[in-house]
Amino acid sequence: MRKRTGGIIFIIFVIAFIGSYYTVPKFKMFVDANTALVTSLGVLIGVFLWWYSNQSEKKTQEETLEKKITTILSPISGLCLGRDTELSQLENDLKHKNVLLIKGIAGIGKTTLGLKFRDRLKEKGYQTFWHQFDSQSYESLLLNLSEYLEARGSLSAVHLKDQEKKPGERLKIAVQELCHYPTVVFLDNFQVFEDDSDFKIFTDYLRNSHLVIMSRSQPEFLSEDYENLEYLDRDSSVELLRTLKVKESQEVLEKIYEKTRGHPWSLMCFKELSRVLPVRNLLEELPDFSKEQQTYISEQCWEHLGKSERDFLMRASVFTKPLNFDALRVCSKAGLSEILISLAESFYLMKRGDSYHIHDIIKDFAFLKLREDQELYVEAQKEAADYYQERLSAENLLLIYHHLREAGDHREAVNSIVHNIVYFWREGFWSDVRGVLEESLDFSKDEKVIAGIYYDLGTIVRRLGEWDRAIEYYAKNLEISEKLGDVHVMASTYNNLGVIYDSKGEWDRAIEYYEKSLEIFEKLEEIHGIAGTCNNLGLVYYRKGEWDRAIEYYEKSLEVSEKLGDVHVMAPTYRNLGGIYRSKGEWDRAIEYYEKDLEVSEKLGDVHSMALARYGIANILSDKKEFDDALKLYFKSEKVLKNLGDKFNLMNVYHNLALCHEDMNQEEKAKEYRQKSEELRKQLGIENP
Repeated sequence: MRKRTGGIIFIIFVIAFIGSYYTVPKFKMFVDANTALVTSLGVLIGVFLWWYSNQSEKKTQEETLEKKITTILSPISGLCLGRDTELSQLENDLKHKNVLLIKGIAGIGKTTLGLKFRDRLKEKGYQTFWHQFDSQSYESLLLNLSEYLEARGSLSAVHLKDQEKKPGERLKIAVQELCHYPTVVFLDNFQVFEDDSDFKIFTDYLRNSHLVIMSRSQPEFLSEDYENLEYLDRDSSVELLRTLKVKESQEVLEKIYEKTRGHPWSLMCFKELSRVLPVRNLLEELPDFSKEQQTYISEQCWEHLGKSERDFLMRASVFTKPLNFDALRVCSKAGLSEILISLAESFYLMKRGDSYHIHDIIKDFAFLKLREDQELYVEAQKEAADYYQERLSAENLLLIYHHLREAGDHREAVNSIVHNIVYFWREGFWSDVRGVLEESLDFSKDEKVIAGIYYDLGTIVRRLGEWDRAIEYYAKNLEISEKLGDVHVMASTYNNLGVIYDSKGEWDRAIEYYEKSLEIFEKLEEIHGIAGTCNNLGLVYYRKGEWDRAIEYYEKSLEVSEKLGDVHVMAPTYRNLGGIYRSKGEWDRAIEYYEKDLEVSEKLGDVHSMALARYGIANILSDKKEFDDALKLYFKSEKVLKNLGDKFNLMNVYHNLALCHEDMNQEEKAKEYRQKSEELRKQLGIENP
């Protein structure tokens, strides 16, 4: 249609041109006088319309292909046969159980049954959430759950993204929120977990919502032993074969059932093989149901696939996550449409939502075949890495690392993480990347890369509150950086060590490291580093009670950052000056600086800085005995800091809330907030109040 449109536009243009040439004298004179120019313009317009037509045709073909694959017989609509009893049992269990399990061997139809159950519940008005695991990481689950719960209206769902909390802690928050937002949560491919103990929180605390697990094995956290999903019975097997259009007599269909024992995947594969091999020969050669039969079926199915289909499946088998349409192109070297339609008709490829899934059994078999060709294996892994390289995110960087490591390119795998570490600071996956970086130390030989790994590990564990471990990593980074003469990294590392000792209350050591950092930044004339380090020094001197010295450093930081227009440094410096003038009893001047901080932070949309500015103003209002206004700002700050997981500043808010309630003679409330503050202090390992 679009190609035809391009042609029509071109014809209209030609007719209009010829008509104007013979009917408009001035136009005729212009064309005759500028023949070369008009010819060039005509060629350019023709080339553009040709390009437009081809692009439109390509897009139309892709849309048609996706639509065709989507409308091919779905395992959900056509192949969930003989499972009425199981579906009824699941619906009945839902009335008095919070956790349900669909368990069975590969190919028995767990996912198909789960999807059918989900669709039935959605029709009845249930809210559902589906997640398929591709590794032992919780991060994708937690991020997806966070988005789902936020869409439902949860304000606490943001905690699920808080990397400073352990995954198990965030799972507990998820369960608490699911109690408020009733949902049937489906978790597929659960057998990937070697240790699933964190999920016991679902059996202990889940209320108003339900968990449905699909797994090849019994999860350890479930105390109740669940029966495996049974094979299809005789009648259901025969019905499935007829649905698959195996045109044989009742007697032959029953013999097929007896050979396969009603295993759904074996029945579907038998149908595929019956298209190329005589059924009687198949029945004679097919071993009785066992691993031997599964191997025979897989070998025969593989042998009767086309070369391009086998190549596609082998390349696709390295992807650990479901594929989108762009990823399918990476796996195909020719004839994508024919390959996809053929595999979809054979039920090897299925579409669920926007993703394409290759059946686990055929995918595992394709991967085994791929491992037999080392050259192709390396090529497929590198192609997968290249695919994710064009779609950088924290999660995709972990996949790039995996694929490059499998391709034997350990150096590039590590570099992909170290050079793009900023994605993890922004998006999370701290626990996962920590494991990757620790593992990378075993095979990294480049000292600069190793230094970078230690620096990143130090920053991760510092943010996780593991300060002593962070100090160890930073010390190792310094040892290598000094050897390499990398003074810029040394300055940043000294600064980070200062932050740790400042947080621990060891102020003299913090000053020592900040001064080392400042000395290097000044030699390098690194203005951003100077402004930030001066601000940190001012903060330490303020905590030591040396206010004039603190003001000196703050003003130096402010002078540099205002010249640069660096509002990110200006905001905390205004805040810190506000803190000093509050301590000196100059409340009006203090509020002036806090309001400057709040103004800048609001422009930046920095909710964390806004919370700290409000906290500072609340302290002054409390000093002035304006308790009601102070409490409003304290509670606003508490909500944000709690959502962000900022334990250090939350500890301070609770401490000052306790003081505020003491002044209001509300001792019970004061005691409550003192306990909260003390609990966070112990978690952070802070010695000095």
